Amino acid sequence: MPFTYKSGEQIRAGDLVQLHGKPGKIEFVVEGEQEDPAMNWYFTEFGGGIMISDTPEFGSLFIAADQIEHAEYDFDNLKFVSRA
Repeated sequence: MPFTYKSGEQIRAGDLVQLHGKPGKIEFVVEGEQEDPAMNWYFTEFGGGIMISDTPEFGSLFIAADQIEHAEYDFDNLKFVSRA
């Protein structure tokens, strides 16, 4: 099942977002096994997830699939802005 924002849009690589009111960008999304070994590592280790980059306060931030699926991460603070 694809990861989605609270607003219902599917989370995709390249999306422009706000994290705690600061700009950021979805660097990549891993929802299953990948052909790229570097991306497959995120699936093997964490069951997938999303990487948010270019945030002024956090740098890059990886959110693991279980945090997304079980609402352990407060997605009220991650808002979709636009597709790149």
